[in-house]
Amino acid sequence: LLDLNNDNISEVLGYPDDLKVKSCMTLFHYAEPNIGLFKQVIDKYYNGEFDINTINIIGRYNENR
Repeated sequence: LLDLNNDNISEVLGYPDDLKVKSCMTLFHYAEPNIGLFKQVIDKYYNGEFDINTINIIGRYNENR
């Protein structure tokens, strides 16, 4: 994804896969923040905005552990 010249994820993958990638990259970044690849995808395709629904789920999961 990072090597593509097109920075419109909806054009690259279409719906709903564009949303799935945002959610996955958010989850993977929070699981392994030292791996910059996930944040790079978020920055390129989503203007640096993580998926809020995924963040909320992570928060609820951590609260119940």
